[in-house]
This record gives sequence, structure tokens and C-alpha cells, in this order.
Amino acid sequence: MHDRTPQRRGAGRQRTRTSFAMATLVAVFVVLSFAGPTAATTASSTATTMVPACSKINVRTGTSTGAAVMATLAASARLTVTATVSGGDWTAACPMARKGSTWYRVTAIDGRTVKAIYGVAVLYAATGVLTAPPSGAPSTADPFAADLMRLINLDRKALGKAPYLIDARLADIARNARFTCPTNPKESFNGRARDMADRSYFSHTVPGCFSSGSTPFRSIEIVRKVFGYAGARSEILHWNSYGTATTTYHLGCDINGQACRGGATSAPFTVTLAQRSFMSSAPHRAAELNSYQRFGCGSATVPGTSKTYFACLFADGGSTESTTTPATTPTSPTTTMAPACAGVSLRTAPSTSSGVKVRLGTSARVTVVGSVTGGHWAVACPSARSGAGWSRISTVNGRTVRSLYDVTWLYAATGLLKKGS
Repeated sequence: MHDRTPQRRGAGRQRTRTSFAMATLVAVFVVLSFAGPTAATTASSTATTMVPACSKINVRTGTSTGAAVMATLAASARLTVTATVSGGDWTAACPMARKGSTWYRVTAIDGRTVKAIYGVAVLYAATGVLTAPPSGAPSTADPFAADLMRLINLDRKALGKAPYLIDARLADIARNARFTCPTNPKESFNGRARDMADRSYFSHTVPGCFSSGSTPFRSIEIVRKVFGYAGARSEILHWNSYGTATTTYHLGCDINGQACRGGATSAPFTVTLAQRSFMSSAPHRAAELNSYQRFGCGSATVPGTSKTYFACLFADGGSTESTTTPATTPTSPTTTMAPACAGVSLRTAPSTSSGVKVRLGTSARVTVVGSVTGGHWAVACPSARSGAGWSRISTVNGRTVRSLYDVTWLYAATGLLKKGS
């Protein structure tokens, strides 16, 4: 390309001119629909903070879809959940298609008691439409990404939208989180921005990690399968070479960069250019102004240059990799267990949709260090049963999971393990 002709990439390789006479490249990928695991339904006796998995979530006066709706919540709401109870059947399409009959008992919303707001002691929400809040804070070692996320949320605010929740783990993945290729445990790669900067490519796929044959994995599938974000929906990408000089960024502008309504702020030139390019492209703008539940951005600069790559990931719902609802319940300090029958799968996360690292024979022995609640499973071996409990495994046949598979833990459905000798 010519050095001074901007480019964008959507699902294909379309080129368009913008009003910027400078090098820039952006890309977007959106997942519109998918199937995923059923929500966890284990009761909790202590207060837990949860958030809507996407916008327009109903809280009701009773545990039934026929009960009155007291509020319809934005994705930025915070709910205090004190228990899980059984009730009427529900179906949901957000953050994925699922159904169930368990409900969360909600006692407070955004720090105010339900009693104070609505005059009732508790409200109820279907378990399938709430999720754990984003964990932690993004790394302070990535100031470009922090500024980009700030500009995105300021643009949303200027255009009358609630800010996205910032998910520190999504930001890690967008920046440089290391992962093992699901189809080849011998191959490992860095997260999005760092991998593109290191290997000099620009794509919504991961070169060298193949989903089948010679077809590389889509990056959004890696976010879902490897990192446990079943609700991963969209990725947008950009690169430019315009450095750290501080420039003014006008907020709340239309797609042509005009009719701005939110005042102005300042940020490094490389960041303001990335955000202006995103907001001047219909698919990228749509991702930033959508009703997704959370997001995270990362950046990486090619060593010895000013060329900087940016990646932002958007999702409905959190990750089973680090789920905190309900909390992990230790079974004992360590327990040796064995497969109840041949072919037991050990997975990267407590979900039947997560990657299988190994299938065990009956002679195998694993060390279980805790139990967690995850996606629903159903098995026929050693007898017909179902549940949502998973065993967290630290060793297989005396060797650590880390040394064997380059992950900290593996998971097995509790119904498939028995006490080993």
C-alpha cells in the first residue's frame, strides 16, 4: 500500500479512503450467534456481586417469567445475589441460547437495597442472564490500551450510551496473554496485539494454529475455546506508526468526524488516530457503540519502531477460566481420583464446550485440588447422571498439568471420577 493511504479491514479486504492523510489500518470481526454451555445453578448462601451478561435484563417479583418485571437493567448494573432458588422454566438468548429453571435471589442493585428502590424484600433474575463481574484492573504496563479504552467509553457517554465494563482478562488477551493452540499442544502463541507485532501480520486469524487442515483458527474462536469466553462477540484491529505526541481528540462525533457533541480530551497521537479510525468505519463504530456486556483492549509496539498494533475484544458474559460465582469449594487439600470408565475427557475449563487436552484410560490417576461450578454436563458412565460440578485437576499420573499441557489446571465432570487408590 502507499504510505499515506489509510486502510481498513472488515470481514474481507475492502479498502476505503478516509480524511486522514496518514498510514492506518483497522479490522473488525463480529460473532452474531453461537451455542454454549448452560449456566451454573449451584446455590449460594453468601452475598455475591453479579452483572447482566448483556443489556435489557429483567428482574422480577417472583421466580417465573409470568412474574411482574420491576426493572430492565443495563449491562453496567451491579447486583447483589444472596441465593440460587428453583422456580419456573425460562429461556434466554443472551449471552447465548440456553434454558433452565433456577433463579438468582437479588437483594440490591447498584449498591441500593431492593427494598429501598422497589418496596419489596427481594427480586429474581434467571441464572442464565447474569454473570461474574470483570476481574481486576487492566495492566498499567499498557498505557496506550488504557487510553484507547478511556476514549471508547468517553465516546459512548457522549453519544448517550453507558460505558462498557472493562474486563482485565480480555485486555490481557488483546495484549499478549500466552496460549497453547487447541489442536497442537506443541505450539504456543502470544495474545493478539503482541503476536501481530512480533510476527508482522494483520488478521482475524492466528497463523500457524490450525482449526482443521490448513485453515487457521479465527482469533474470536481462540478467545472462546481457550480462554473460556463463550460469549465472545467481536474483535476490532488497527495499526499505525504515529507515536506518542499528545493530540486533541473530539468526542461524540458522527461517522464523518463532524457534529461532535462531547467536548474534547487529549491522548497520544497513535491512540487518537486508532479511535478516530474506528469511529469513522461503520463496522468498527458498531462494535464500539453496541450493547455488549464487557470489553478489553491491548496494544503492542514493534521493537525499534513506532509501529503500534491495537486489538479490542468484546463479549457478553465472563470467562469460565476465572469464574467466581459461586466461589470455589475445596474438596480436600488433595484427593487422588481415577476415571470411572475409559475415555474420560480432561478440559481446559469447566465447560463441555472447552478444549479437550487428554482422554484418560481407567488406569490413570489424577490429583484433584478443588471443585468448581461450571457448565452443565450429562454422562452415561458409570451410570446416567448430570450436573454442573467439575473437579479441578493439578496432576495427571504424577506429573503436573503445567509441565504436560502448559496450563495451570484441567477439569473433569465430577460424575466421571471416582476415588483412586
